[in-house]
Amino acid sequence: MEDKKLYDLAVIGAGPGGARAAELAAKRGLSVVLFEKDKTGGTCLNAGCIPAKYLIGAAHDLERIRMMTRDGMLRGSGEFSFRAIQRGKDAAVERLRRGEESSLDSLGVTRIRGSAKLLPGKTVECGGTVYSAKNIIIAAGSEPVRLNIPGAELMTDSTGMLSPERVPARLTVIGAGVIGLEFASLYASFNSSVTVVEAADALLPNDLPEAATILKRELETRGIRFIFGANAEKVEKTADGLVLTVNNRSGKETIASDAVLCAVGRKPVCDCVSEGCGIEFDKRGGIITDDKMRASADGIYAVGDVRGGTMLAHAAYADAQIAIADITGEGAIPDTNAIPRCVYTDPGYAAVGMTPATAKEKGFEPVLKKTPFSALGMAHASRDTRGACFAVSDKKSGVCLGFFLVGTGVHELIDVCAFAVSKDWRRGDWETHIAAHPTLSEIIRDTALR
Repeated sequence: MEDKKLYDLAVIGAGPGGARAAELAAKRGLSVVLFEKDKTGGTCLNAGCIPAKYLIGAAHDLERIRMMTRDGMLRGSGEFSFRAIQRGKDAAVERLRRGEESSLDSLGVTRIRGSAKLLPGKTVECGGTVYSAKNIIIAAGSEPVRLNIPGAELMTDSTGMLSPERVPARLTVIGAGVIGLEFASLYASFNSSVTVVEAADALLPNDLPEAATILKRELETRGIRFIFGANAEKVEKTADGLVLTVNNRSGKETIASDAVLCAVGRKPVCDCVSEGCGIEFDKRGGIITDDKMRASADGIYAVGDVRGGTMLAHAAYADAQIAIADITGEGAIPDTNAIPRCVYTDPGYAAVGMTPATAKEKGFEPVLKKTPFSALGMAHASRDTRGACFAVSDKKSGVCLGFFLVGTGVHELIDVCAFAVSKDWRRGDWETHIAAHPTLSEIIRDTALR
């Protein structure tokens, strides 16, 4: 193998966490080498967040057109070209990828295309060349979990559902988590008949039940069918398409469809770590780190999905910021106790902080407050009054503990909620805060002051 020069930092994986770490390090004057086996931007840019949200945006536009047509405001049928939507999605991803690569290049980051392998002694091998670094960050990301059932090869994953040859007339989704719900919602807008199968007994079981109930009701209103407490047993190819057999409370049930999406979660990708590196893993296969993102081997860090925790792009951004701050001794540390989480359905779901149940476990006396969007003038002006805002606060101190929103565009409202939770806002802070009127964001202040 050929030896290469010593870098200050080597990063394995150019997804959100890896690319952000490389950029931050380069801005602080470090020499950086960045390895990526596929495309810059990782799953988020190429096969996750961005292409999915492009499709979701198109689906939302279609729903608005149909609503305005029903109301007599437009004289159109809401017909669409799925092929044109796909072209637009691919073009948007390509533009963003080129922009990311241009940014890395302008900062002097050395980009290496290929499968990198972490070796003992803080070295990385890629393409027969060994690179040495003072510090190494592993940001290899995650991949879809695959069900081990007969006929599993007949199912598709989230990547496949981003670019199918055609819209399936009937779609069955296994898993009612974030990914499953988003694809169920967007394909319902593309006129698929959608069934969602979930092993748990409720939607978003770890979030606020009152908010999850509203989301479920609104999705059912759009024609999405849910089967809870059901486990997938097998998939078969028949004359009637793909038939999924599930075992639920009532016994076995078969569901015929044209596509079956397996969306039961994601798992860390850690095959870039060779034996003898001294890296410890948890039971789910994620790399164990401390709160500075340090792995168990000296000079080795891990950020993003590879840690197996909160698998969100903005969580990976925060991880990268923390790791680079530890390496360089520069930079503020993000508050990882107030990471917002969003589900881009129609209507959407967004949350941050603690549920009343979690708050009670931590010794608070939680108070739950609610404001429906139908109470807002802007919701009526926007012709969409679906959903509500819920706020959780502590009865004694009045401190904000959490927010849960269901409604159109709530993912654009959650940042101010995250700020309030992060800064321990109390009633007095909300009283001095002025919200623009008329806006949908007024609902946050209104709810906090109830």
